[in-house]
Order: sequence, then structure tokens, then C-alpha cells
Amino acid sequence: MSSDGSDRVAAAPERDADRGRDGRRGRARERRAGGASTAGPGGRRGAPLARAGRSGSLARWLLASPLALALEAVVLVALALVLFLVLSQGREMPLPQALSDRIEARAEAALGSVGQAAALDLGRIAVVVEEGGGLRLRAEDVRLGAAEGAGGVTVPALEAALGPGSLLRPGRAPRTLVLRGAALDVTRRVDGQLDFGFGTLPLLRRTPAEAIARIRGLLAREAMAPLQSLRLEGLGLTFRDARSGRVWQFDDATLSVARAGGEIAVALDADLPGRVSLRLTVPEAGPPTARLSALVDGVPAADLAAQAPALGWLAPLEAPVSGALIGRLGVAGALGPVDGTLEIGPGRLAPDAGRPLPFDRAQAYFSYRPEGGRLTFTSLAVEAPGLSLSASGHADLAGPAGEWPDALTAQLMIEAGEIRDGAALPGPLRLADGAIDAKITLAPFAAEIGQAGVTVATGGGAAAAEATPASLPADPGAPGLRLMARGRVAAEAGGWAASLDLGAEEAGPAQVLALWPLGAAPGTRDWVARNVLSGRIERPRAGLRLSPGERPRLAVTFGFREGRVRPLRGFPPVEGGRGRAALGENRFSVSLEAGRIAPEGERPVDLAGTSFVIADTRLQPADGDLRLAASGPVPSALALLDLPQEAVSVLEEYPTKIWEQAVPTDPCIYRLYEIVGVYGPTMKALIQEEFGDGIMSAIDFDMKITRVANPKGDRVKVEMSGKFLGYNAW
Repeated sequence: MSSDGSDRVAAAPERDADRGRDGRRGRARERRAGGASTAGPGGRRGAPLARAGRSGSLARWLLASPLALALEAVVLVALALVLFLVLSQGREMPLPQALSDRIEARAEAALGSVGQAAALDLGRIAVVVEEGGGLRLRAEDVRLGAAEGAGGVTVPALEAALGPGSLLRPGRAPRTLVLRGAALDVTRRVDGQLDFGFGTLPLLRRTPAEAIARIRGLLAREAMAPLQSLRLEGLGLTFRDARSGRVWQFDDATLSVARAGGEIAVALDADLPGRVSLRLTVPEAGPPTARLSALVDGVPAADLAAQAPALGWLAPLEAPVSGALIGRLGVAGALGPVDGTLEIGPGRLAPDAGRPLPFDRAQAYFSYRPEGGRLTFTSLAVEAPGLSLSASGHADLAGPAGEWPDALTAQLMIEAGEIRDGAALPGPLRLADGAIDAKITLAPFAAEIGQAGVTVATGGGAAAAEATPASLPADPGAPGLRLMARGRVAAEAGGWAASLDLGAEEAGPAQVLALWPLGAAPGTRDWVARNVLSGRIERPRAGLRLSPGERPRLAVTFGFREGRVRPLRGFPPVEGGRGRAALGENRFSVSLEAGRIAPEGERPVDLAGTSFVIADTRLQPADGDLRLAASGPVPSALALLDLPQEAVSVLEEYPTKIWEQAVPTDPCIYRLYEIVGVYGPTMKALIQEEFGDGIMSAIDFDMKITRVANPKGDRVKVEMSGKFLGYNAW
């Protein structure tokens, strides 16, 4: 016997078998003796005894034969196996190495039968007997290498479930297969093909259609018939997108392939920031069109935008996105129609340049049809500080041929909206019945507004009541003002740039004040609010220019009619006013083409030609310059100017045609003298060169003084126009 007692252990079963054989022989002898004792005393039973003796010899031969021993061994082994299955049910037991080697050989053969020749090392293998007689094999540190020895991959754990009869049918796949802790690398190339990397095994390059066809082909093989599901748990998945240059890492993903009801379902559940669940369902037979669905929860908008052209419009947003997407892959693997519901925010519009614009939330219900590259928004809603908007419409994707779309040409209908208090306006505004045509470029971000229109109605409010005089109530029931706009808004390196032109056909003063921001030329706004009592504003036009690092520039022009305006404090209002007004470059001016003013108890005075100018609207309070042109009875003029009756004679005198000969000392007037003194001979020479010998009349004479903007400082422009009077010779 060896020192480790192995001989003794091996001999024990042999002694037990000898004892069993001896016991059986003893019982046989007892049966033979008992049979002899039953013979009768006569000799007549001798023949039966002889037959019994021959039968006993046959029985002894059968009991002692190798066949009996083999049958007995089979019964014992079967009983032992049944006992083993009963006692070991649910317990994990390691397999002997010899059996592990046979399982490895069968697995390699199964891989070879589906065209995947490989070298397999299952490491440590254990078996668990399941209720119902099925087996579950568990292997640790599994290594799969290419048959030619190039590269390999190690999986920490592999688990396979086998049906009750699978051991009797070698070469067939298990019922379920689970891999834990594997690593998978997927690269999407610019042309849409997918590179699959599994450890250091050679890359597999497939188009989406080829990948689907490969899965269907493998599962259609007879050897794969038992396989119902394949799961990769704890998967380390790396997804690289060559087009965008971005990489996504999923550290604890689950990838599964299952089939049921004649369909194959591929599912991926993973965490980014946010949660992603993808499902791809394809029929096992027939055309390989696939249904694709995705559930996202809190996924960054930029991550979704990089996945498909239908989601590219999300690229400028910094916000979490939740929702569902349902689509199809065609026979060629190209993305087909997609329907989506997305909840966005809170977040901000944050293009590559420009100050981010925050919003509270957004919502989009949309569909995408790739044949025309059209996104149709059945509902598009935005909530932002001071603004709410709901719209619908469509957008056509645009971009260089063969490349990812980088722009959208959109036509949207604005169904409802509100500009609320806190948006620098005196009160809330309601928006309705709007439309906008625009081209939006995503990178760099810019919006070219071809035309836009919306109906604006005032909503009242405390601020509006304070900013609007009692004579101009912000009536919520008044007809809305139809605003039109066009222009461009872009995000540039130093900030936002804008060039917008707005206009309307006709408006009331209260409507204009409702749209006039409180901080834009506040002094002029206050003057208009207090002194424009009624009237109609015709064809108002506004231009806004915004450049990074500069103050906004606003220019407004409009005509007016039926105006009732108080020009100065203490003056009666001007009635029937008609004319033009302009606001720009910090200057506000009004000129009257028609209008009259009637001092109390006097006949009206015609004020056509009168002008009013606020030279610098930034001043608080602003200074106004009224240049009165009046035509009417002298008593009315005296009453208007608050002059005594004695002034009548003075006003009726003809002016004296001489002036003081001494040079005045007023700096402004002196400079005019200086100009004539320096440039007078030149001016005289040029006049005589052009007209001949003569003079410019100072009676039939016009003069105009205007202000001209200049980067070095505004300039004074003096234009004189006089009739030429030639000298007569006689």
C-alpha cells in the first residue's frame, strides 16, 4: 500500500463486491438445500427433482454470469446517478479535468460548426443540477483565442444552461449562455460601417445590415436551435464615433440576444450620465427589416445629437434629455422613419460661441422621414425666463452631399406664447397666430430669418399701468398688433450678433409703448408716454443692430396721423397732427406736416413745418428743442406764446435790413464770421466762376443745419441755398 492510502481506498470497493458475491452464493446454497428437503418420501418425485436440478443449474449460471454482473452494475450506477441528482440539486460541484477537457472539445466543435474556428480554455468548470434535470455549467477565467493563435480574449465568468437531454446530443448549443465581465469595443466609421473588437481578437467589420444578417444566420443553424438567449453582463463597452471624434464608455452595461415568437431581440442597457435602453427586433425569417426603439433618461443632448441625423438639432443644447424613440432599419441597414417624444431641460442654448441662453424646459413630439430629410414637429414647446412658446411645423435637414446635415430650413407655426413680466417690458404680451421661415446653421450657430410674423396683444399688468398714461390704457380686449420681422442672429467669438428689422402696418400709441423696452431710451419713452395723447401710428419700422462688445443700436421711424400731442408743458395739445418721427443714434425728432393748436378762446394756429428734437436721449431729464412754425392770427400767436397785446405792433413791423457791424464775441457766431473771413474769397471766386459776376441772395434764401454722425465726434453740416443775382451792366 502507498503511503497516501490510495491503495486502501481503491481496494475497499473490491472487498465490498466480494462480500456481495459471497452473500449471494450463500443464499443460493440455502435455496438449493431447502428445495431438496421438500422432496416427498416416495420415489415418485424424483423426476421433478431432476428437472429442478437442471433448472437450478441454469439459474446458478445466469446469476454467476458476466451479463448478470453487468446488469447489476448498470442498475447500481443508475440508482447512484439518481441519488446524485437528488442530493446535489442546486449545489455547485467542480468537474474533473478529464470531463472539462471533453466539454472544451465539444464547445470548440460547436464553434467550428457555425464557422467560428477558435481555441477555447474554460478554466475551472463547475456544474449545478437544476430542478427538472437541467444542468448549469459555470466556468471561470475563460479564454477564447483565434484558431491560428492571433489574439484572444479573457472572460472572468461564463455560465451555460443545458436542457435535460442535451448531454445525449453532442454538438448542440446550450439553452442560455451568460458572459460576465467581458469587454467589447465598437467603432462607427464615417461611412457607417461598424468595427467590433473583442479583446485582442481580430476586428470584425460589418455594416448594420451585415451584422443583422450574421446574427440571423448563426441562429438559423441546427446546432444553435436550443439557444434561446445570450447575455453579456457587467460588460465594459467602448463606443467610438469616427465622424464626431467622440468616445463613450459604458462600465456596467448589459447586452442580450434573445429569440421568441419567431423574432430575434437585441437589447442594450447602459449608463452614461443618464440611462440608455436600446432594443433591436428582427424576424428570424423573411425580409431583415428591423424595429428599433430607445428609451433615454437624463442623457446629455449633445450625446444624442451625435447618434443620428434626426437628432442633430439637439447639438447646441446643454441639457438632460428623457424620452422615447421608435424607428426602423431598412433591408440595407439604413435608418428609416423615426418617431420621438423628448422632454428637455432645464438647461441652456450654448453654441460654440456666444453667451449661453438659459431655458427651464422644452418638449418635442416629432417624426423623421429620411427620404426627404424632413423633421415634422407635431408639438414643440419652450419655457424660458420671461418667455413661453408653443409651435408646430417642419424642418428640412441640409448639408453637403454625402455628409452629416449641419443646417435646418424650418417653417414653424407659432400657436401660442407669452412674454412675461421681467423681460424688460412694461407688462406681459400674448403671442398668437405666428409663422416663421428660417435657416438654422448648427456650427457655427446662426439663424437667418427670411420672414416672421406674429400677432401681439397686451396683457395688462401693474408695470404696464405705471408706464402708460390713463389716456392710453393697455386694453386686453383690443385687437392684436401684427408684427413682421426679418434678419439674422449669430453666435460669434466675442458674443451674440444680430441684425433685425421689425415692422407693422399700423398701431396705436399704447401698443407701441407696450413693445418699447423700459431701458431703451427711457427719457424719450417717458416723453412719448406723457405727451402723445392719441392718434394712429403708420408703418412703424425698427432696426436693431447688435455687435459683440458694443452697445446695442436701435433705430425707429414711423409716421403718424390724427395725432393729439402736447408739445410742451403748459401748451394746449396739437390737434390733427400728421407727420414723421425718428429715433436713432441717441436722438429723437418729430416733424409736423400738418397740425393746429388753438389757444384758449382764440382761433387755431397752423403748425405745419414745426419740429421738435431731443438731441441726446441718454440725458435724464432730456432737453428738447422746439422749433415753432406758426401761421395764423397774431392774437392767437400772442396767446400761444403768452405775450402781451403790446407785442402786436412789434410783430407787425418790417425787419431792419442792417446789422451791427462789430464782430460779435459769442463763440458760435464768431466761428461763422471766422469761416467767412478765411474762406470768403474762395467762396466768392467759385460762385463767380460758376455763375458769373454777381451775388447770392440772402432774401430768396434757404439754410439747413443737420447733424452728421462721425466716429471722431458728430459734425455740424450747414447747407445754404440762395438765388443768384447777377450784376447788370449799362
